[in-house]
Amino acid sequence: MLHQTAPVRQQILDHHRGARRSLRKMLDVLAAAKSVGGWVPSLWRFARRPRLHVYFDAAQTYMIRTVTDAGGVPGYFCHVMVRNHGHDVARKCRGRLTAVLQRDADGRTAPAPGFVAPVVLKWAHELDWNWNPRDIEHDVRRRLDLCYALQSAPQQLRFFSHPVPSGVQTIFPPGLYTVRIRVDAQNAADVEGTFNIDFTHGWSQITITVA
Repeated sequence: MLHQTAPVRQQILDHHRGARRSLRKMLDVLAAAKSVGGWVPSLWRFARRPRLHVYFDAAQTYMIRTVTDAGGVPGYFCHVMVRNHGHDVARKCRGRLTAVLQRDADGRTAPAPGFVAPVVLKWAHELDWNWNPRDIEHDVRRRLDLCYALQSAPQQLRFFSHPVPSGVQTIFPPGLYTVRIRVDAQNAADVEGTFNIDFTHGWSQITITVA
């Protein structure tokens, strides 16, 4: 039987050590790949998530149209805008008027006593009976009906609400108001917007600004 020389034995040991190091590296790579496989899809979903934004655009806000239900008289309608900045579709989006504050000439506000609970707002350009939540696609803007006034009732600022909630005031006299709007969705974080309404210059001169 041939005896292994010291250099040969050292080479064999070095070979085994190298093989073990390679195996450990391979196991580390596999473990890292498994870990990455868990969080990469989560990061992808996070990056694509719907992101809603409530804002005001004067060019998209005001509209005069005939109101059939009011006998064919003109009405002046005001909207706020909602946009989805995310890549995925925002599912079942709903807008609500959550607060109506009366504002004096110095800018001080106080809650309107008659507005005691939030009301659901209607998406514009839907049938009058359709108050259902709506999906909003990527980079799509949707108008949300906020308030209006009729030529036949020029002293009444009306907030959209259906069905008319029992005991909640949604018709207000001329004045300055601050309102808060919240939009929620099935798969997106809630967002809020605060806006000032000036209803002191007549039924067709309502103005809205960002508070």
